[in-house]
Amino acid sequence: MTQYDPLKSSGPGKDRPPPPSYWHIQTEPPQAYPALGGDRSVDVAIIGGGYTGLAAAYFLAGEYGVEPLVLEANSLGWGASGRNAGFALRSTGRLAPGAMEKRWGTERTRQTLREFDRGLDEVERVLEQSGTDCDRQPPGFIKVIHRDGLIEEAREAAEHASSRYGVESRFLGREELSASFLRSNSARAGILYSRGFCLNPMLYLKALARLTHEAGATICTGTEVIRWEKQNGSHLLVTSDGSVKAKNVIIASNAYTPKRFHRGFDKRTLPVLTSVLVTSPTPSVSSEDSGIHTHQGIMDTRKLKYYYRKLPDGRVLFGGRGAIRGADADNPIYTQRLLKALHEMFPSYSETTADYSWNGWITISLDDVPRVTHTEEDPSVWYASGFSGCGMAFTTRAGHLLAQGITGTLEDPSIPFLASPLKRFPLAPFRRIGQGLYYQYGRIMDALQ
Repeated sequence: MTQYDPLKSSGPGKDRPPPPSYWHIQTEPPQAYPALGGDRSVDVAIIGGGYTGLAAAYFLAGEYGVEPLVLEANSLGWGASGRNAGFALRSTGRLAPGAMEKRWGTERTRQTLREFDRGLDEVERVLEQSGTDCDRQPPGFIKVIHRDGLIEEAREAAEHASSRYGVESRFLGREELSASFLRSNSARAGILYSRGFCLNPMLYLKALARLTHEAGATICTGTEVIRWEKQNGSHLLVTSDGSVKAKNVIIASNAYTPKRFHRGFDKRTLPVLTSVLVTSPTPSVSSEDSGIHTHQGIMDTRKLKYYYRKLPDGRVLFGGRGAIRGADADNPIYTQRLLKALHEMFPSYSETTADYSWNGWITISLDDVPRVTHTEEDPSVWYASGFSGCGMAFTTRAGHLLAQGITGTLEDPSIPFLASPLKRFPLAPFRRIGQGLYYQYGRIMDALQ
C-alpha cells in the first residue's frame, strides 16, 4: 500500500494496516474501539487518536466534566504515536534555551521551559495512574558532540541553561563518555541532561487510551473525517461512518493532517519523514570496544541528526532523516543509509542487521516553535502541532493545555506557543524544494568534521 503523504493525499484513509514498527510487532495492539456508526452531537470533537488527542480527551473528561468524542481514522497508534523512538524529553520544537532567550527574553523562556518540564510530569502521571512503567529505562538524555569545534559552544550553552533556567546537566569529556556511556568514532564529548527517559511508546499509548476511556471519553477508531462544514454556529464533521455535530473541535492529527483540511491549519507546517530501524540483538560490548553501554536516549549535534538508544532486549534503535516524498518513503535505501551510519559510528555493531524498519511523519513549523492554540478565524477550533519530532512528553502536556483552552482555564495564555497561531509557509507549494536544499546544506556541513 502506498505511503500516506499529507501534502499529496486528501486523507489518511481508514482501517489501514499498522506500520511494521518494532512497537507494533513486539507489543500487543491497543484495544480496538468501535467506529462511529451514526450521528452524534457533542460539546468537543477531537480529530486524532494519538498522544495529544487522547490526553485532551482524558483531561476534558477527568478534570473538567466534559464528555469528548475522539475520532481516529485508523487504529490507535497508527500515526506518529506508534512510530516514534520512545524519547520523553524536556524539549520540543527546534529552539534551544539560548535561542529562546534571544527571541523572547528571560521570563518567557523560563515559562516555556517550565511547560516542557510539565510535559515530563504529565507522562509520569500517566505511568503512575495506569500502574505500568511502559518498559521505562534509566533517567537521563545524552547530546553527543560530534565535532571538536562544537565542544566549547555546547558546554557554554549547557552551563547557561543550567545556571539561568535550572536545566540540570553535566559535561562529559571524551574519556568519561567512552568509559561509561558510549564509545564511538564520531563522539568527541557529550552533555548528560538529568531529566528525560525512554520507554515503549506503544505501551504508553495503550495506558493513556485506557485511562481516557475509563475517564468517560468516547473513542472511535476506523472513523475518518472526510468533510468539515460550519452550520449555524456548530461544526459538522462528516465521517466515513456517520456525522458529528460539535460546538468545539480539536485538531490533534498533527503531521497526519491532510492538505486542505481546515483553513486555520492548512499550509502552516512542513511534514517531514523520519526513518527508524531496530537491529538484530547485539552481544554485550566491553568498554574497550566501540559500543553503546547505556540505556539512555542519545542524539547528536549534526544538522541532519541521528538519534539512538539500546532497548531492554539488547537491540539498538537508530533513527534519522528519511525520504522527502511519501512516494519514496519505503525505498530500502533509507534503511541502508541508517545501517551504514550505525556501522561507521560503532564498528563493533558492524555485523548487526536491521530486523525492523519503518518511517513516519513529524511536523516542522516555520519559526521552529510548536503551537497549542486556536485558529485565527474561529476560537472554537483548537490545535497542537509543530513538535519537530521531540514531542512525546510535550504532546501529552499539549493535550492538557488544549483541554484548558477549550474550557477557558488556561493559566497564562501569553506564553509564546499559546499566544499566536502557526505561521503560514510562504510559497507553501514549494516547501519540499526548500527541504531538499536544506538537506544538501546539512550533508555538506556534517561532512566538514
